[in-house]
Amino acid sequence: MKTEFLVKPGRARYANRRRPADQGATAVEYALFLALIASVITGAVLALGQTVAGFFTTGAGLFP
Repeated sequence: MKTEFLVKPGRARYANRRRPADQGATAVEYALFLALIASVITGAVLALGQTVAGFFTTGAGLFP
């Protein structure tokens, strides 16, 4: 069974258009997502930075 949505004749051109408020909300969501990714990367670097540096220092000492 196919469902069709009926739109009043004068409003058909507005049916698929996004409102400007929707675009602003999307930009805010992307900014929050970017901030979350940046904080995860920063936390990983702070947590693993010294361990990784020690690993490379030990590895470099193995070569004459």
